[in-house]
Amino acid sequence: MTVAPRSSSARTPTTLEVGPPERILWLTDLSSHAAACHDAVRWFATLATSTGGEPAEVIVAHAMGADSHEDRGRRASRRADADAHLAALAGDLESVGIASRAVVAEGQPEEIARELARTETVDLVVCGRTGVSGLDKVLLGSTARRLVRELRCPVLVVHNRPFAAPRRILCPVDPTDSSTARASASGVRVGTTLALLAHAELLFLAVALSSGFVPEDRRVVARNLDARVDGLLAALPPPRRGDLRESRQVVLAESVSAGVIEAARHADLVVIGSSGRRGLARLVLGSVAEDLVERCPTHTLVVH
Repeated sequence: MTVAPRSSSARTPTTLEVGPPERILWLTDLSSHAAACHDAVRWFATLATSTGGEPAEVIVAHAMGADSHEDRGRRASRRADADAHLAALAGDLESVGIASRAVVAEGQPEEIARELARTETVDLVVCGRTGVSGLDKVLLGSTARRLVRELRCPVLVVHNRPFAAPRRILCPVDPTDSSTARASASGVRVGTTLALLAHAELLFLAVALSSGFVPEDRRVVARNLDARVDGLLAALPPPRRGDLRESRQVVLAESVSAGVIEAARHADLVVIGSSGRRGLARLVLGSVAEDLVERCPTHTLVVH
């Protein structure tokens, strides 16, 4: 599967650690969930306008999975419906000043997203949380889970609830000195940038594990959390640090995922760094970020 780029020239991607996205890929399944994704895309696309910048460009894309048993007439009808639907979504964005274009391509959603993310150099991918269940989920995983695993750019997974400008952003932090801690640092930087742009409260969360022979000491975890966050925030210019409204919390839970999911019930957006584990490590340990995109009760932004 190949998707030809429309861009006239190559561009350098904009990292969310330093500013708003300039190009967004919205991957839609054309379901009723598109409304929540529309609001999320619109919010992220217009973030730059709060600092005098231009809205981001949005590519609205739909993947038409191949079906060898489908006749040509039925497939042509589905293609026409998809073209019309995407044109309407892009038109809605254009009506509020957001440059948009539609792409319908054949293939699986993660294939389309991977190809467009590469050829279009997108800064952010937005998708709804849709997936499969039972044995199929064990064997294949959900679309959102695969996107988080395979894409190197940030992925926003929109929950089945309305999206509004976040007032409280939750940022899980690994307070240890490990590979996951280094990954969580990216989440801290992106969460801080978004909190400043949105004038939102930012909650840094660490999880003390209650499982095992000796539960982790919450006081030790809290000290490590403070040291970790203080070190990361120290890299911010003093004016930005002064504008940040932040708090810190340690919760006791059987797993990191469980602790974050419980805390997320009181947040509008979760921003988490992913270590992108592969192979045996993922099968044995799983991925907190991947767990969150399927189980988190609110919208989740995963950064690498």
